[in-house]
Amino acid sequence: DKKAYLDVIHTYMEVHGTVHGTSTIYIPGYVKNHGILSGRDLQFLLRETK
Repeated sequence: DKKAYLDVIHTYMEVHGTVHGTSTIYIPGYVKNHGILSGRDLQFLLRETK
């Protein structure tokens, strides 16, 4: 079960995603969705995680 897996991860850290469109209805509320990102924007986002 994918949601159970995300629930466990969420107990230890923030969960982020890059999901677009109607697929977002399947994402748990605690997931911070950044939407579709360009390659450059994704690199900037990943640099912030260091």
